Amino acid sequence: MSELNAINLKEIVTEATTDIFNVMLSMELEVIDDELAESNEQNKESSIVGSIDFTGNVMGSFKIFITKDFAFLIASNMLLMEQDELSMEEDVYDVVGEISNMIGGNLKTFLSNNGFPCNITVPSIVSGSDFRTQVMGYNRMETYHFGYENNVMTVKIFIKNG
Repeated sequence: MSELNAINLKEIVTEATTDIFNVMLSMELEVIDDELAESNEQNKESSIVGSIDFTGNVMGSFKIFITKDFAFLIASNMLLMEQDELSMEEDVYDVVGEISNMIGGNLKTFLSNNGFPCNITVPSIVSGSDFRTQVMGYNRMETYHFGYENNVMTVKIFIKNG
């Protein structure tokens, strides 16, 4: 586990996330601290969670948490459509899954290239306004927050040796 603990997940995830949003969505995300993210009070709104899991020499879960409103904005930018033209199930969920897959895929590639070969699952999506996610049995959990205008996206990573 010590080698896994030495990996700078924040750097990997921050670079992948900001690059993907900048290149694919023309959105410049900023890394924000926990206090600012919590003051956003996004947990009281309808949220969408995109999730992928890792299996292999490293096991874990990668999750992004965003509000429904931010998800529509992201989908609108990615698909070059007006928000009122988007379907939640067909467009927004697909885009959240794709963003999860791109960021999580970058992390998977880094891990695999650095002695932790692993595979990832297809993305899964959960949405609603009164739920929580829980991942148990992992040695390391990291949380990062990214802001765009008045929106916050939270990324959580749970990992352990496989």
